[in-house]
Amino acid sequence: MPVESFTVSLLYVLVFLHAMSTAVFGPALTAAVPAFVPKTQFTAANALLQGTTSLGIIFGPAISGLGIAAYGSQEVLCINAATYLISAACLALVRFQHTVATNPSTGARATLLQDLIEGFRYGVVTKPALLFLTGTAALYTFGTSALTALFPVFARKLLGLGPVEVGYLWSALGLGLLVTSIALLWVTDWMVKDRMRLIVAASMLSGLALSGLPWTLDPYVAGVLMGLIGCGMGVFTPIAWGIIQEMAPSHMIGRVLGLYGTGAMTAAIGGISAFGWITEQQGPETGVLGIGLVLMITALVATRMSRASIEYERNRS
Repeated sequence: MPVESFTVSLLYVLVFLHAMSTAVFGPALTAAVPAFVPKTQFTAANALLQGTTSLGIIFGPAISGLGIAAYGSQEVLCINAATYLISAACLALVRFQHTVATNPSTGARATLLQDLIEGFRYGVVTKPALLFLTGTAALYTFGTSALTALFPVFARKLLGLGPVEVGYLWSALGLGLLVTSIALLWVTDWMVKDRMRLIVAASMLSGLALSGLPWTLDPYVAGVLMGLIGCGMGVFTPIAWGIIQEMAPSHMIGRVLGLYGTGAMTAAIGGISAFGWITEQQGPETGVLGIGLVLMITALVATRMSRASIEYERNRS
């Protein structure tokens, strides 16, 4: 499509379609994990999936910047579109050795609305611990989505950094994510309460590192803090996904993850809007400190979830 005919309205449509496909891709991919790995390896498998994301954060901005400088943004977007096609081709080659069990009580093929209602009923009534986990994830996403969306603003106004330096800080964040993803391979068989305590410590680490960011003048120190923030942010999602995969029966995993994703996406929209307004009205320092406070509150809420998981493991045994 010629650049001259590209409009903002068309951009909104494309972003909306991309968001819809992402909302389906994530839960479907995560729900497929139990079909390939044993129960004790769920968290490790989720961490490996996250590791691919961290590699994109580390190398993506640098490669894109070089490509745009050499060829232009339109050509880089076309190459990026090709990576989606390669991903689809790889997924088309995946074969399940065992068919995932379906809901035995469902005689006919369920509609999307019925699946959503059933997932909501299971997560709220049958397993209220999953609802509490979803709420904790929503609080976590409320803060982290605002950080990722507004970080270029924070870096420019707080640290006076340009696009190249911001790219370096993004790479530091991705490196922290990668380190955590690898480390989670060794905690995959921990009990739920121990993994929740790890979420508590990681959320507190991210919150404290964010609280130190407004007072940092040295970009190298800011890079270290961004790495620590990435380490903390890399803990929550693989562990939360693993807990859902363990607690929910196979035919309910996708539906519960859909509920989980809906709560997280709603919180992300709210977090970006709220902290965008706070940053504009009160300044970037207040915005960064507010996000750090949200992550610390997440740690406190996860502490309550850790106590509830003890009761869950007692009943399971």
